[in-house]
Amino acid sequence: MMVALDPYTGKVVHDRAEDGTWNAWATSLHGQLLTGVDKGWADTMIEMAASLGVLLVVTGFWMAWPRNGEGFSAMFLPRLRAKGRAFWKSTHRAAGSWVGIVLMFFLISGLAWAGIWGGRYVFHPG
Repeated sequence: MMVALDPYTGKVVHDRAEDGTWNAWATSLHGQLLTGVDKGWADTMIEMAASLGVLLVVTGFWMAWPRNGEGFSAMFLPRLRAKGRAFWKSTHRAAGSWVGIVLMFFLISGLAWAGIWGGRYVFHPG
């Protein structure tokens, strides 16, 4: 059941079955890969894919890190005056760095809900 409460009085404003909602579909997608089988292997597969995504972003940052006296801004600003391969390389580096920041936030925040990472990443009092 999904329940909406009035935050001031605690009174139930609306309730409905969770089946058929976007939340139920998202839970089924992320926890069961839309197979209908309860958590377990699907959650592990999604967690492994997200963990490999973190590894992908970290190695991308390692490759994009400024070298040979380049400034830190070289990671985030393409060299627009460069020609040919150097232009495309710097553009790829800058775009990848910006996307990597967003993707890392997305992956780390999502892993907090996963089985193994979530059990260690999120504080559970008690």
